Amino acid sequence: AAAGIPYSKLTIADADLTIAKTTGLQAALDLKSPLASPTFTGTVTVPVGLTGVLRADTGVLAVDADVTDLVDNIAVSKLADGTAGNLITWSAAGAPATVATGTTGQVLTSGGAGVAPTFQTFIAELGGTNIWTAKNTFSLTNANAVTISGAPAASTVLSLVLLDATPIVGGSASGTYIGANPTGFVGNFIDLQLAGVSKFAVSSAGAVTAASTIAATGAVTGSNLSGTNTGDSAANSSATFIGTTSVALNRTSAALTLAGITLTTPDIGVATATSVAIGGGTTLIKIVAYAPSLTPVATAAAIGTSSQTFAVTGLAVTDKIIVNGPAPTALCPMVSYRVSLLDTLQLDFATLTAVACTPAAGTYNIVAIRN
Repeated sequence: AAAGIPYSKLTIADADLTIAKTTGLQAALDLKSPLASPTFTGTVTVPVGLTGVLRADTGVLAVDADVTDLVDNIAVSKLADGTAGNLITWSAAGAPATVATGTTGQVLTSGGAGVAPTFQTFIAELGGTNIWTAKNTFSLTNANAVTISGAPAASTVLSLVLLDATPIVGGSASGTYIGANPTGFVGNFIDLQLAGVSKFAVSSAGAVTAASTIAATGAVTGSNLSGTNTGDSAANSSATFIGTTSVALNRTSAALTLAGITLTTPDIGVATATSVAIGGGTTLIKIVAYAPSLTPVATAAAIGTSSQTFAVTGLAVTDKIIVNGPAPTALCPMVSYRVSLLDTLQLDFATLTAVACTPAAGTYNIVAIRN
């Protein structure tokens, strides 16, 4: 004790209990944070085991596990800076990540579970299990309702537009624009109509049906070609096939020349051209077949020849004719024939007996050739 006075005998007045009179107290207090708006430095330690966030929005510093009200309605200005066009996602590990910016016209495409989405070119497959799976741009514009851009791949099995899930087989090595290869189908691949009337159709059997003229600028081939040629122009010249024989059709003058064709069993009706020249022969203007039923009368009862005439409309006196009648009567067969007058056929019969004989009646097949 001071001056030899025991502690128990010392007394301290209230006036002596001030900060100023307490050695070192003011310096120690100056190191402490104020109650209002304290500023912490260094590491702030809280009790171990607390979960949540440290909050004091209620006026009391506390740890709160329910922080929903703290993260609702965060202003965009509070988010961290990023790259224009990127999107926020989560990686397969559950960590925050971004989706890279795509290019103009691309759409956000899912990569499936555990894979971040990416921007992909928007393309279309109509039908099948997938809705959009093609590989060229699909766009809508004011000029064209639908545009599928790009060229077909150089492939014998791929098509720019495939109308079925099965690829084509043995296509052009340079590629195919429109392909279809159904495993089983009976109907039309194409049917273009106007007001409910079919104008052009291609069946599953490959038959082409057109309501009007089909204009071909190249060669037309096939095993059965039919129709009417209305392209009567001196410049028209092309090759076609009759059976397996290539035939050149050269419309270079008023005559139609068929080069490379042999008619072994002619069946030619009224010619639509002005004239026809086969090979280097005489120009023909008409070949007509007739089949009248004729009934000759009995010949005179004397050996010799006699003539009978029959009406056959269409015959001309300048016609060259061939007549093939029914099986002849043995004693009075047909021996010659000619066109004696307009529309008149003359048949000559030889009587080989001294008694009357009636020539064979029936169908007389006539071929008339006019030049």
